Amino acid sequence: MICKIQKRKNLLKRFSRLALVILLISVAFSCKSEIADTTIDKVTKELQKATTNYDELGEFHCGLAKVREGEKFGFIDKLGVEIIPCKYDEVEDFQNEVCVVKQNGKYGIIDKYGDLILSCEYDQLSSFKNDSLISIGKNDRYGLVNPNGDIIIPMEYEACNCFVEDLATIRKDGKYGCVDKDNKIIIPCMYDELYNGNGFSEGLLGVKKDDMWGYIDKTGTIVIPFRRDNTGAPFDSGLAPIMSFNNEGLATSMAYMDTKGKPVPKFVKGLNCKPFRDGYAVVQLLDKGEGLIDSHGNQILPQIFSLICWGFDKDYVRISFGPDRDGFAKLSDGSSVIKCEYDIRSFSFSEGFVPAKKNDKFGFLDQHGEVAIPFRYNDASDFSEGFAVVQKYGKYGYVDRSGTDTFN
Repeated sequence: MICKIQKRKNLLKRFSRLALVILLISVAFSCKSEIADTTIDKVTKELQKATTNYDELGEFHCGLAKVREGEKFGFIDKLGVEIIPCKYDEVEDFQNEVCVVKQNGKYGIIDKYGDLILSCEYDQLSSFKNDSLISIGKNDRYGLVNPNGDIIIPMEYEACNCFVEDLATIRKDGKYGCVDKDNKIIIPCMYDELYNGNGFSEGLLGVKKDDMWGYIDKTGTIVIPFRRDNTGAPFDSGLAPIMSFNNEGLATSMAYMDTKGKPVPKFVKGLNCKPFRDGYAVVQLLDKGEGLIDSHGNQILPQIFSLICWGFDKDYVRISFGPDRDGFAKLSDGSSVIKCEYDIRSFSFSEGFVPAKKNDKFGFLDQHGEVAIPFRYNDASDFSEGFAVVQKYGKYGYVDRSGTDTFN
Protein backbone atom coordinates (compact mmCIF):
# COMPACT_ATOMS: atom_id res chain seq x y z
CA MET A 1 0.00 0.00 0.00
CA ILE A 2 2.85 2.38 0.92
CA CYS A 3 4.58 1.53 -2.37
CA LYS A 4 1.46 2.41 -4.38
CA ILE A 5 1.15 5.76 -2.58
CA GLN A 6 4.82 6.50 -3.24
CA LYS A 7 4.43 5.63 -6.92
CA ARG A 8 1.46 8.00 -7.18
CA LYS A 9 3.52 10.77 -5.56
CA ASN A 10 6.39 10.19 -7.99
CA LEU A 11 3.98 10.19 -10.91
CA LEU A 12 2.41 13.45 -9.73
CA LYS A 13 5.90 15.00 -9.43
CA ARG A 14 6.68 13.98 -13.01
CA PHE A 15 3.43 15.44 -14.31
CA SER A 16 4.09 18.62 -12.32
CA ARG A 17 7.54 18.98 -13.84
CA LEU A 18 6.17 18.35 -17.33
CA ALA A 19 3.42 20.91 -16.77
CA LEU A 20 6.03 23.42 -15.56
CA VAL A 21 8.16 22.86 -18.67
CA ILE A 22 5.12 23.33 -20.93
CA LEU A 23 4.20 26.48 -19.01
CA LEU A 24 7.72 27.91 -19.35
CA ILE A 25 7.74 27.17 -23.07
CA SER A 26 4.35 28.83 -23.56
CA VAL A 27 5.51 31.85 -21.54
CA ALA A 28 8.66 32.09 -23.65
CA PHE A 29 6.62 32.11 -26.86
CA SER A 30 4.11 34.58 -25.44
CA CYS A 31 6.99 36.94 -24.58
CA LYS A 32 7.81 37.38 -28.23
CA SER A 33 6.91 40.86 -29.43
CA GLU A 34 4.11 40.96 -31.95
CA ILE A 35 5.29 42.51 -35.23
CA ALA A 36 3.51 45.76 -36.10
CA ASP A 37 1.12 45.98 -39.03
CA THR A 38 3.29 45.74 -42.16
CA THR A 39 0.99 48.15 -44.05
CA ILE A 40 1.94 51.10 -41.79
CA ASP A 41 3.40 53.77 -44.07
CA LYS A 42 3.42 56.90 -41.89
CA VAL A 43 6.08 58.10 -39.47
CA THR A 44 4.82 57.69 -35.91
CA LYS A 45 6.08 59.04 -32.59
CA GLU A 46 7.11 55.50 -31.66
CA LEU A 47 9.25 55.12 -34.78
CA GLN A 48 10.65 58.61 -34.33
CA LYS A 49 11.75 57.85 -30.78
CA ALA A 50 13.19 54.44 -31.67
CA THR A 51 15.48 55.80 -34.41
CA THR A 52 17.52 57.69 -31.82
CA ASN A 53 18.63 54.39 -30.27
CA TYR A 54 20.63 53.18 -33.28
CA ASP A 55 23.79 54.09 -35.15
CA GLU A 56 22.46 52.94 -38.53
CA LEU A 57 19.08 52.21 -40.08
CA GLY A 58 18.13 50.00 -43.03
CA GLU A 59 15.20 49.68 -45.43
CA PHE A 60 11.97 47.91 -44.46
CA HIS A 61 11.40 44.48 -45.98
CA CYS A 62 8.66 42.09 -44.83
CA GLY A 63 7.77 44.70 -42.19
CA LEU A 64 11.23 44.69 -40.57
CA ALA A 65 14.28 46.93 -40.97
CA LYS A 66 17.83 46.10 -40.00
CA VAL A 67 19.42 48.39 -37.42
CA ARG A 68 22.92 48.68 -36.03
CA GLU A 69 23.82 49.39 -32.43
CA GLY A 70 27.58 49.69 -32.07
CA GLU A 71 29.02 46.85 -34.13
CA LYS A 72 25.99 44.54 -33.94
CA PHE A 73 22.84 44.27 -36.06
CA GLY A 74 19.22 43.44 -35.29
CA PHE A 75 15.73 44.34 -36.58
CA ILE A 76 12.90 46.70 -35.67
CA ASP A 77 9.29 46.81 -36.90
CA LYS A 78 7.43 49.85 -38.24
CA LEU A 79 6.62 51.09 -34.73
CA GLY A 80 10.28 50.91 -33.74
CA VAL A 81 9.93 47.81 -31.55
CA GLU A 82 13.13 45.77 -31.51
CA ILE A 83 11.89 42.38 -32.65
CA ILE A 84 15.33 40.81 -33.07
CA PRO A 85 18.10 42.00 -30.70
CA CYS A 86 21.29 43.56 -32.06
CA LYS A 87 23.56 40.55 -31.68
CA TYR A 88 24.64 39.64 -35.22
CA ASP A 89 27.86 40.65 -37.00
CA GLU A 90 26.09 41.00 -40.35
CA VAL A 91 22.51 40.71 -41.60
CA GLU A 92 20.82 40.79 -44.98
CA ASP A 93 17.37 42.30 -45.57
CA PHE A 94 14.42 39.98 -45.02
CA GLN A 95 13.20 38.23 -48.17
CA ASN A 96 10.70 35.38 -48.40
CA GLU A 97 10.03 35.92 -44.67
CA VAL A 98 13.59 34.86 -43.75
CA CYS A 99 16.97 36.52 -43.38
CA VAL A 100 20.62 35.51 -43.76
CA VAL A 101 22.72 36.45 -40.70
CA LYS A 102 26.37 36.14 -39.69
CA GLN A 103 27.58 35.37 -36.18
CA ASN A 104 31.06 34.41 -35.02
CA GLY A 105 32.26 34.33 -38.60
CA LYS A 106 29.61 31.87 -39.83
CA TYR A 107 26.31 32.27 -41.68
CA GLY A 108 22.82 31.00 -40.90
CA ILE A 109 19.12 31.78 -41.53
CA ILE A 110 16.55 33.18 -39.09
CA ASP A 111 12.80 33.80 -39.29
CA LYS A 112 11.00 37.07 -38.51
CA TYR A 113 11.07 36.40 -34.78
CA GLY A 114 14.77 35.61 -34.69
CA ASP A 115 14.40 31.84 -34.40
CA LEU A 116 17.13 29.89 -36.19
CA ILE A 117 16.03 28.05 -39.31
CA LEU A 118 19.57 27.14 -40.23
CA SER A 119 22.29 27.34 -37.58
CA CYS A 120 25.23 29.71 -38.06
CA GLU A 121 27.80 27.16 -39.18
CA TYR A 122 28.28 27.86 -42.89
CA ASP A 123 31.06 29.73 -44.66
CA GLN A 124 28.77 31.30 -47.26
CA LEU A 125 25.10 32.05 -47.81
CA SER A 126 24.07 34.36 -50.62
CA SER A 127 21.05 36.68 -50.27
CA PHE A 128 17.59 35.31 -51.12
CA LYS A 129 16.47 38.56 -52.79
CA ASN A 130 13.77 37.33 -55.18
CA ASP A 131 15.12 33.79 -55.40
CA SER A 132 13.51 30.80 -53.71
CA LEU A 133 16.92 29.12 -53.43
CA ILE A 134 20.34 30.47 -52.52
CA SER A 135 23.91 29.23 -52.66
CA ILE A 136 25.24 27.66 -49.46
CA GLY A 137 28.88 26.83 -48.82
CA LYS A 138 31.09 25.03 -46.33
CA ASN A 139 34.74 23.98 -46.60
CA ASP A 140 34.91 25.32 -50.18
CA ARG A 141 32.01 23.17 -51.34
CA TYR A 142 28.69 24.65 -52.42
CA GLY A 143 25.06 23.68 -52.96
CA LEU A 144 21.59 25.24 -52.74
CA VAL A 145 19.25 25.76 -49.78
CA ASN A 146 15.59 26.91 -49.61
CA PRO A 147 13.97 29.39 -47.14
CA ASN A 148 12.94 26.47 -44.89
CA GLY A 149 16.59 25.56 -44.36
CA ASP A 150 16.34 22.40 -46.49
CA ILE A 151 19.47 21.73 -48.53
CA ILE A 152 18.11 21.04 -52.01
CA ILE A 153 21.43 20.53 -53.80
CA PRO A 154 24.12 19.00 -51.55
CA MET A 155 27.36 20.91 -50.91
CA GLU A 156 29.61 18.96 -53.24
CA TYR A 157 30.53 21.48 -55.95
CA GLU A 158 33.20 24.17 -56.35
CA ALA A 159 30.40 26.56 -57.38
CA CYS A 160 26.63 26.24 -57.59
CA ASN A 161 24.27 28.85 -59.05
CA CYS A 162 20.50 29.09 -58.68
CA PHE A 163 18.11 27.32 -61.02
CA VAL A 164 17.26 29.09 -64.26
CA GLU A 165 14.87 27.39 -66.65
CA ASP A 166 14.92 24.27 -64.43
CA LEU A 167 18.70 23.77 -64.52
CA ALA A 168 21.43 24.98 -62.15
CA THR A 169 24.97 25.62 -63.35
CA ILE A 170 27.72 23.96 -61.30
CA ARG A 171 31.52 23.75 -61.34
CA LYS A 172 33.43 20.57 -60.60
CA ASP A 173 37.15 19.92 -61.12
CA GLY A 174 37.41 23.41 -62.59
CA LYS A 175 34.80 22.80 -65.30
CA TYR A 176 31.16 23.90 -65.66
CA GLY A 177 28.04 21.85 -66.29
CA CYS A 178 24.38 21.65 -65.17
CA VAL A 179 22.23 19.60 -62.78
CA ASP A 180 18.46 19.25 -62.44
CA LYS A 181 16.44 19.60 -59.22
CA ASP A 182 17.22 15.98 -58.31
CA ASN A 183 20.94 16.79 -58.49
CA LYS A 184 21.26 14.64 -61.59
CA ILE A 185 23.98 15.85 -63.93
CA ILE A 186 22.24 16.78 -67.18
CA ILE A 187 25.17 18.53 -68.86
CA PRO A 188 28.62 17.13 -67.93
CA CYS A 189 31.18 19.48 -66.37
CA MET A 190 33.34 20.06 -69.45
CA TYR A 191 33.28 23.81 -70.11
CA ASP A 192 35.86 26.39 -69.03
CA GLU A 193 33.65 29.39 -68.33
CA LEU A 194 30.13 30.83 -68.25
CA TYR A 195 29.22 34.40 -69.20
CA ASN A 196 29.09 36.22 -65.81
CA GLY A 197 27.98 32.94 -64.23
CA ASN A 198 24.73 33.14 -66.19
CA GLY A 199 22.35 30.21 -66.56
CA PHE A 200 20.09 29.36 -69.48
CA SER A 201 18.23 32.10 -71.29
CA GLU A 202 15.61 31.37 -73.95
CA GLY A 203 16.72 27.74 -73.94
CA LEU A 204 20.39 28.45 -74.69
CA LEU A 205 23.52 28.71 -72.55
CA GLY A 206 26.74 30.45 -73.55
CA VAL A 207 29.78 28.30 -72.67
CA LYS A 208 33.49 28.72 -73.28
CA LYS A 209 35.93 26.06 -74.42
CA ASP A 210 39.46 26.43 -75.81
CA ASP A 211 39.16 30.26 -75.66
CA MET A 212 36.04 30.35 -77.84
CA TRP A 213 32.37 30.73 -76.99
CA GLY A 214 29.50 28.63 -78.21
CA TYR A 215 25.88 27.94 -77.24
CA ILE A 216 24.29 24.68 -76.08
CA ASP A 217 20.69 23.67 -75.44
CA LYS A 218 19.31 21.86 -72.38
CA THR A 219 20.36 18.47 -73.70
CA GLY A 220 23.94 19.66 -74.06
CA THR A 221 23.70 19.72 -77.86
CA ILE A 222 25.84 22.43 -79.50
CA VAL A 223 23.38 24.76 -81.27
CA ILE A 224 25.77 27.58 -82.20
CA PRO A 225 29.33 26.31 -82.84
CA PHE A 226 32.35 27.60 -80.93
CA ARG A 227 33.88 30.52 -82.79
CA ARG A 228 35.80 33.75 -82.21
CA ASP A 229 32.96 36.20 -82.86
CA ASN A 230 30.63 34.74 -80.19
CA THR A 231 30.50 36.56 -76.84
CA GLY A 232 28.62 33.99 -74.74
CA ALA A 233 26.18 36.70 -73.63
CA PRO A 234 22.63 35.51 -72.88
CA PHE A 235 19.90 35.66 -75.50
CA ASP A 236 16.96 38.03 -75.03
CA SER A 237 14.23 38.62 -77.61
CA GLY A 238 16.06 36.07 -79.79
CA LEU A 239 19.22 38.19 -79.99
CA ALA A 240 22.76 38.12 -78.57
CA PRO A 241 25.80 40.34 -79.30
CA ILE A 242 28.68 39.19 -81.52
CA MET A 243 32.08 40.74 -82.32
CA SER A 244 33.95 41.62 -85.53
CA PHE A 245 37.74 41.53 -86.01
CA ASN A 246 40.16 43.29 -88.37
CA ASN A 247 43.03 41.72 -90.28
CA GLU A 248 45.29 42.09 -87.26
CA GLY A 249 42.88 40.07 -85.16
CA LEU A 250 41.72 43.00 -83.03
CA ALA A 251 38.05 43.44 -82.14
CA THR A 252 36.73 46.46 -84.05
CA SER A 253 32.95 46.45 -83.66
CA MET A 254 29.93 44.53 -82.42
CA ALA A 255 26.52 43.58 -83.79
CA TYR A 256 23.77 41.00 -83.05
CA MET A 257 22.95 37.46 -84.14
CA ASP A 258 19.83 35.31 -83.93
CA THR A 259 19.40 31.97 -82.14
CA LYS A 260 20.76 30.14 -85.19
CA GLY A 261 24.01 32.08 -85.01
CA LYS A 262 23.31 34.24 -88.06
CA PRO A 263 24.03 38.02 -87.98
CA VAL A 264 20.93 40.22 -88.08
CA PRO A 265 21.63 42.92 -90.70
CA LYS A 266 19.00 45.42 -89.54
CA PHE A 267 21.09 46.22 -86.46
CA VAL A 268 23.88 48.68 -87.24
CA LYS A 269 27.36 47.73 -86.05
CA GLY A 270 28.63 49.63 -83.04
CA LEU A 271 31.75 50.02 -80.96
CA ASN A 272 29.94 48.37 -78.05
CA CYS A 273 26.66 46.46 -78.22
CA LYS A 274 25.44 45.24 -74.86
CA PRO A 275 23.12 42.23 -74.41
CA PHE A 276 19.40 42.80 -74.75
CA ARG A 277 17.38 42.84 -71.55
CA ASP A 278 13.58 42.80 -71.57
CA GLY A 279 13.59 43.80 -75.24
CA TYR A 280 16.05 46.73 -75.07
CA ALA A 281 19.80 47.11 -75.52
CA VAL A 282 22.39 49.86 -75.09
CA VAL A 283 24.59 50.46 -78.13
CA GLN A 284 27.52 52.79 -78.66
CA LEU A 285 28.40 53.78 -82.21
CA LEU A 286 31.90 54.74 -83.30
CA ASP A 287 32.93 58.21 -82.05
CA LYS A 288 29.51 58.65 -80.42
CA GLY A 289 27.89 58.16 -77.03
CA GLU A 290 25.52 55.47 -75.84
CA GLY A 291 22.00 55.06 -77.20
CA LEU A 292 19.11 52.65 -76.73
CA ILE A 293 17.41 50.40 -79.29
CA ASP A 294 14.55 47.93 -79.06
CA SER A 295 14.49 44.35 -80.35
CA HIS A 296 13.03 45.51 -83.69
CA GLY A 297 15.99 47.76 -84.36
CA ASN A 298 14.11 50.96 -83.58
CA GLN A 299 16.15 53.73 -81.96
CA ILE A 300 14.57 54.72 -78.64
CA LEU A 301 17.35 57.06 -77.48
CA PRO A 302 20.02 58.65 -79.72
CA GLN A 303 23.75 57.92 -79.29
CA ILE A 304 24.46 61.06 -77.25
CA PHE A 305 24.65 59.89 -73.63
CA SER A 306 27.74 59.16 -71.56
CA LEU A 307 25.89 56.36 -69.78
CA ILE A 308 22.54 54.58 -70.03
CA CYS A 309 21.45 52.22 -67.23
CA TRP A 310 18.68 49.97 -68.50
CA GLY A 311 16.84 46.86 -67.44
CA PHE A 312 16.00 47.88 -63.88
CA ASP A 313 12.62 49.53 -64.46
CA LYS A 314 9.89 48.29 -66.78
CA ASP A 315 8.82 51.81 -67.76
CA TYR A 316 11.85 54.08 -67.41
CA VAL A 317 15.59 54.17 -68.09
CA ARG A 318 18.25 56.22 -66.34
CA ILE A 319 20.32 58.45 -68.63
CA SER A 320 23.40 60.57 -68.01
CA PHE A 321 25.50 63.27 -69.67
CA GLY A 322 28.22 63.01 -67.00
CA PRO A 323 28.76 63.65 -63.27
CA ASP A 324 25.75 65.31 -61.61
CA ARG A 325 23.89 65.25 -64.94
CA ASP A 326 21.57 62.29 -64.53
CA GLY A 327 17.91 61.96 -65.44
CA PHE A 328 15.22 59.50 -66.55
CA ALA A 329 13.48 58.84 -69.86
CA LYS A 330 10.48 56.74 -70.89
CA LEU A 331 11.29 53.37 -72.43
CA SER A 332 8.26 53.56 -74.70
CA ASP A 333 9.35 56.59 -76.72
CA GLY A 334 12.55 57.97 -75.17
CA SER A 335 10.89 61.17 -73.96
CA SER A 336 12.45 62.82 -70.91
CA VAL A 337 10.64 62.65 -67.57
CA ILE A 338 13.49 63.95 -65.38
CA LYS A 339 15.95 66.41 -66.88
CA CYS A 340 19.63 65.52 -66.71
CA GLU A 341 20.51 67.97 -63.96
CA TYR A 342 20.72 65.78 -60.85
CA ASP A 343 23.08 63.31 -59.20
CA ILE A 344 21.00 60.11 -59.23
CA ARG A 345 22.38 56.81 -57.95
CA SER A 346 19.27 54.65 -58.19
CA PHE A 347 18.49 52.77 -61.40
CA SER A 348 14.70 52.83 -61.10
CA PHE A 349 11.71 54.46 -59.49
CA SER A 350 10.63 52.85 -56.23
CA GLU A 351 7.04 53.39 -55.09
CA GLY A 352 6.84 56.28 -57.56
CA PHE A 353 9.90 58.18 -56.27
CA VAL A 354 13.62 58.32 -56.91
CA PRO A 355 16.21 59.94 -54.59
CA ALA A 356 18.22 62.70 -56.29
CA LYS A 357 20.93 65.16 -55.27
CA LYS A 358 21.10 68.82 -56.20
CA ASN A 359 23.22 71.57 -54.64
CA ASP A 360 24.74 69.02 -52.22
CA LYS A 361 21.36 68.00 -50.78
CA PHE A 362 19.15 64.98 -51.41
CA GLY A 363 15.42 65.00 -52.02
CA PHE A 364 12.93 62.89 -53.98
CA LEU A 365 11.50 63.33 -57.48
CA ASP A 366 8.32 61.75 -58.81
CA GLN A 367 7.69 60.19 -62.24
CA HIS A 368 6.76 63.57 -63.67
CA GLY A 369 10.05 65.15 -62.67
CA GLU A 370 8.42 67.16 -59.89
CA VAL A 371 10.04 67.59 -56.48
CA ALA A 372 7.98 65.35 -54.20
CA ILE A 373 10.14 65.75 -51.07
CA PRO A 374 12.41 68.83 -50.77
CA PHE A 375 16.20 68.70 -51.04
CA ARG A 376 17.14 68.77 -47.36
CA TYR A 377 19.05 65.55 -46.60
CA ASN A 378 22.73 64.66 -46.63
CA ASP A 379 21.93 61.24 -48.09
CA ALA A 380 18.87 59.23 -49.11
CA SER A 381 17.96 55.71 -50.29
CA ASP A 382 15.08 54.21 -52.28
CA PHE A 383 11.60 53.90 -50.79
CA SER A 384 10.65 50.46 -49.53
CA GLU A 385 7.31 49.58 -47.91
CA GLY A 386 6.38 53.24 -47.45
CA PHE A 387 9.64 54.56 -45.98
CA ALA A 388 13.07 55.68 -47.17
CA VAL A 389 16.25 55.88 -45.12
CA VAL A 390 17.65 59.42 -45.00
CA GLN A 391 20.54 61.13 -43.21
CA LYS A 392 20.60 64.54 -41.57
CA TYR A 393 22.70 66.15 -38.84
CA GLY A 394 25.03 63.14 -39.13
CA LYS A 395 22.20 60.83 -38.02
CA TYR A 396 19.99 58.24 -39.70
CA GLY A 397 16.23 58.60 -39.95
CA TYR A 398 13.14 57.67 -41.98
CA VAL A 399 10.89 59.74 -44.21
CA ASP A 400 7.46 58.66 -45.46
CA ARG A 401 5.94 59.46 -48.85
CA SER A 402 4.18 62.55 -47.51
CA GLY A 403 7.56 64.05 -46.55
CA THR A 404 7.22 63.59 -42.77
CA ASP A 405 10.48 62.39 -41.27
CA THR A 406 11.75 61.21 -37.89
CA PHE A 407 13.94 64.29 -37.44
CA ASN A 408 10.94 66.58 -36.82
